[in-house]
Amino acid sequence: MPLPTYLKSFLLVRKLLGKERVYSIVVSQYIRVIYGLGAEEKLHWSIVVITDERNLKGHIYQIVTGGPGSIRNGTTWEMTTSDKASLYKSSKCLGGVRIGSVREGQMDSLDKVSGSRGFILAQRSSSRLTHISQAIRRNIPVPKSKDWNCRDWVMECIETMKEYGWADRRLCRQEDLFPAMKQASALTAQLECQTVIALDDA
Repeated sequence: MPLPTYLKSFLLVRKLLGKERVYSIVVSQYIRVIYGLGAEEKLHWSIVVITDERNLKGHIYQIVTGGPGSIRNGTTWEMTTSDKASLYKSSKCLGGVRIGSVREGQMDSLDKVSGSRGFILAQRSSSRLTHISQAIRRNIPVPKSKDWNCRDWVMECIETMKEYGWADRRLCRQEDLFPAMKQASALTAQLECQTVIALDDA
């Protein structure tokens, strides 16, 4: 059975970099109240750095409403993180898409930068970021329009990650991810198991 595209790429990068581990960066999607399979354009998005491929487990970064974060039109947003997230353990997860990779040495502990303090540290860091957590945290969830949401924030993070070679440079708009996201959710429903695919497999 031939290896899927994402796994071949993963193994090649790991070989080139020697023994240092390489982690996949995934945009995962989740059911939102009345929106589910077939409504991928309205699902909740988050960024997950997969450190355990077998269990699709790793560091998750996302923004949610209702916290003491940025406010626009009565909606508040705040960033939440966890280093123990597992796509398999979320019944609302409809899979995701691998959009890049990061070396183990470019991962920093989430315990070192948390909450608003994390945002401040990220902003004060040098213009050349060395850790992916810094890059993501630099994108404070500030709404740019009335309809701004979690998917817009994920795209802003992708733009930052692209600067450092961590994300696919072809991703410029949400629409660039929709075909792959739709396939991932369809496979997740079909296989009854959260499925992550490579961008080029869509």
